Amino acid sequence: MTHQSKPNSWVFQDSDSTTQLSYALQINPAPFTVSIPDMPPVTGSLEFVITNPTNDPVQVTSVTFTLTIGSDSDCITQSTGGVLTSVNDPVNWTFTGPPSPITNGSATYRLSPAAGTPYSLPAGASVVVQIFGFQTMPVPGNSTLDIKELIVSLPPAYCSFIVSTFPTGFYFNGLAASVANGSTLTPIAQVNTGSTVTLTWNSSVVDSDAFTIYYSNAVNGQQTEHPADIGEWTSPALSSDTVFTVAVTISAQGGQPLTASMSTAVSVQNPSLVAAGITTGTATVTGAASIGGTLTAHAMTATAATVNGTVAADALSANSASISGQLNTSGLSASTATITGNTNAQNVSAGGTLTVAGVSTFNGEAVAGSTVSMMQSWAAISMEHTYTADTDGFVVGVVGYPTQSYTLCGTQIGGYLNGSCMMVATGGNLVFSNGQSGFNSWGSPNCLTMPVPKGSTFMLHVVNGGDIDAPTYGYWIPLGKSGITTAGDISSMLSKFIAAQGKAQPMKL
Repeated sequence: MTHQSKPNSWVFQDSDSTTQLSYALQINPAPFTVSIPDMPPVTGSLEFVITNPTNDPVQVTSVTFTLTIGSDSDCITQSTGGVLTSVNDPVNWTFTGPPSPITNGSATYRLSPAAGTPYSLPAGASVVVQIFGFQTMPVPGNSTLDIKELIVSLPPAYCSFIVSTFPTGFYFNGLAASVANGSTLTPIAQVNTGSTVTLTWNSSVVDSDAFTIYYSNAVNGQQTEHPADIGEWTSPALSSDTVFTVAVTISAQGGQPLTASMSTAVSVQNPSLVAAGITTGTATVTGAASIGGTLTAHAMTATAATVNGTVAADALSANSASISGQLNTSGLSASTATITGNTNAQNVSAGGTLTVAGVSTFNGEAVAGSTVSMMQSWAAISMEHTYTADTDGFVVGVVGYPTQSYTLCGTQIGGYLNGSCMMVATGGNLVFSNGQSGFNSWGSPNCLTMPVPKGSTFMLHVVNGGDIDAPTYGYWIPLGKSGITTAGDISSMLSKFIAAQGKAQPMKL
């Protein structure tokens, strides 16, 4: 059987309960402390709240509570003599104890329907019973309280609680957050960024190792410390609103440890912003903003913005922006921006480097304060071959002229986009009469430049005429990274392009 405790409840509750109804126990005093001989006794009370947590009525036959009585440390009291009982609904229920006092062994207290037949406990309804007026044990220890539940048409079900009795004089209270003001401590609710606070509390426990300080940290999560002094601890510098919890863990003789805790929170003025997700009208951050999840904002301004999730903002302005998810914004303004996911923006302004690993969609202007590098490489393409553009780009077709003199030559090159001829360039030799004794010939190179959208097909088609064919050349210039085999940088392509066109030369026939 496994038991678990809730801080400040001072009891352990069975976590393997098989009961149909739910049971909650409240003790008074909390916690139980020992009764000292020749001193006024400490009297205890056990209050059980029994609830039907289901959506249907439950037919209850009986509920019995078994207590251990005697002089050992696992007992709840030494005698049931003078112990009283009560039930909050005496019309429908009876709650009785043993018929005669018990000083050693088990004492059974029974909750039964007053009519003698099963009682239908409505959905969500509760009944409260109390066992009170018993003298606590003279020695510290832990005692188990067993519960047996009988419901119509169901087998018997069980659960239990463990109640501890502590040494006399135990207390734990008075948690406060303060700052040093000269030689005194002044209680506070808010401090400036970078300030420390001092926690103080009162406790009868004198072992500092019994205390654990838990406090929130926006960057590193919950942190844990053990105070060096009894009842006092100074925090590290705070950068955001912080919750502090002081817990004390104590053990009773022969039993499991119990934990009591107190919490307080301290607000930090102008905190560093670290969040899993933000939804805000306008966010202005004077320092760095680190967001672990989604950022949704009407407008955000920060020195540095780091977002591990999706960003949806009407406007995002940062000296440095790092976004690992998708960016959806009407405007992005940053000195440098690195975006791992897709970008969908109306306007983008980057004073330095803009790096987007995913797809970028700019419905407005994309403005760069420094250089823009889009033509990264070029590829030579073959005539009469159909290609598919995997990025926007340009197709360049070049028609040269033959090197042979006195030769008639006429060659056309056509640029086809998605199967339709979009433009034509004619090259070769131009032959004309000189009006005197013969004809002149001029070498006449030419070219075409055809823009190609991503996903389109393109081709260069050649038609030759005359006595000899003119040389032709084709080039693919992508605006971005292309899967078509590249051949070199743009400057080397331009050199080849100029050389291919050559220079018009007169020739006499």
